[in-house]
Amino acid sequence: MEISRQTLNFKKSMQFLSLHVKGFSAAHTSDDDIAAFFRAFGDVRNVKMTQTGAALVSFSDREAARRARDSSNGAFLNGYPLEVSFFEPKELRVLHQMN
Repeated sequence: MEISRQTLNFKKSMQFLSLHVKGFSAAHTSDDDIAAFFRAFGDVRNVKMTQTGAALVSFSDREAARRARDSSNGAFLNGYPLEVSFFEPKELRVLHQMN
């Protein structure tokens, strides 16, 4: 897969600002619920629910994202345990697999 250097540098610069969150009940949890939960750790810029029942939570700074990941992995939201990790764009995952 060919990706421009400029695009790759942008994706790397955004790394560690977003979290991949799963484990919650998509039927009982809204974007607003997730945003409210993660605001305890810092400024939440965006929450996007995926078709797979996960969510992407973007923060304004890396330290807030790190605090949220460290503190919320395994925490409960609406009765369901969360699995929280840093989001890694597909292009970067492919590059790591190639190395």
